[in-house]
Amino acid sequence: MNKLFKYILENYNDGIEKVDSSTELYKVLTKTLPNKIGYTLGISDLIVKGSMG
Repeated sequence: MNKLFKYILENYNDGIEKVDSSTELYKVLTKTLPNKIGYTLGISDLIVKGSMG
């Protein structure tokens, strides 16, 4: 999970460029990281969502 946070911090552009659903950053923030957090916590009824906002 550490690598995912590092990737986000290194690639987040502070809104200078538009990030849409075709970019890797969007996929990491909205799918990969939330899934990893949910899996790591091991709480089956916890919903973890990520967004660009």
